[in-house]
Amino acid sequence: MAKRFSRYEWGLKIMGGNIQENSPLGKYKKFRGKEFSITRIGTSPGKKVFKALEPFGLDLDPKKARVSVGSRAIGKVTDFSIPLTELALTDVNDNTEKIKFEPARIIVALVGSKGDKLPSAITGVPVQRYNGAYSYTFPFGKKAETNREAERMKALKALVEGTANLDANVTFKSEVVRI
Repeated sequence: MAKRFSRYEWGLKIMGGNIQENSPLGKYKKFRGKEFSITRIGTSPGKKVFKALEPFGLDLDPKKARVSVGSRAIGKVTDFSIPLTELALTDVNDNTEKIKFEPARIIVALVGSKGDKLPSAITGVPVQRYNGAYSYTFPFGKKAETNREAERMKALKALVEGTANLDANVTFKSEVVRI
């Protein structure tokens, strides 16, 4: 089951079969026993667009690594005052190599207005809903003037937070290199 249900799984393990049906744990147990299919809610990232960047943890000089970005995110990058040059993304060419690594990523989540507090379909516990909340994920690499991932994160965060009329949360995922 998904990580978000780990506490319910733990509760089922501890409680055994001694669970009231109308409790959130009982509703989760009933949900877990059903066959279900997962449907995607919200918007899709769109078609993949391939770009090139220089990873922080690998020395590929003069080559660059190929990374993918959703076309929906590429279309919104200018709305967040992040030029592709700040992300250190360039077009793919003969100097680009496909390697096994996960690039560092900046995730910009637009905060929507608060919606209704509706009960969860799985547990029945009230959950705060938001209207118009979307997130966009962009890979980024090292630039010529700096080779440190933490410095690049600070610079990108400052760019997004400096954008007028933008209520957004900025988070990061660090680069992962697999050899």
